[in-house]
Amino acid sequence: MYLNLVLIILTILFSSCSPKSQFGSHFQGVKGKVIYYKGNFMPGSASGKMTPVSRKVIVFKPILSTNYSPKDGVFFDGIKEAKVAESMSDENGNFTIGLPPGKYSILVEEEGKGLYGNSFDGQGMLTIFEIFPNQVTDYNIKLTHEAAF
Repeated sequence: MYLNLVLIILTILFSSCSPKSQFGSHFQGVKGKVIYYKGNFMPGSASGKMTPVSRKVIVFKPILSTNYSPKDGVFFDGIKEAKVAESMSDENGNFTIGLPPGKYSILVEEEGKGLYGNSFDGQGMLTIFEIFPNQVTDYNIKLTHEAAF
């Protein structure tokens, strides 16, 4: 009984600890969810399904439109920018990556297809986001290559 109580208390303490990174005493980086969209999401006839998925999430230095080779519009290879970090999202799609302040591009590895990204900014940057000092940036990734909107 006493041992069970100690284990429960330790579990609560360790599970409530927030992740820290090498960038200070507070977690700083990006967190989000990878969601796979499949099917029809058109208004009036939406029958699509959204599912959180486990995928490799890869962060690069900002990727300019001239520094990659597109495949099928949303898949990319031949990326010339440096890879900064990577992590696997869990079975619920959640991921967290500690990063120093700065701008980055984020892509998801889709097995057999390549690296996936589906957004661009006005300057030709692929899937760009920014990390600020001592802050967490929320960035949800929508895998929409098998969906209609």
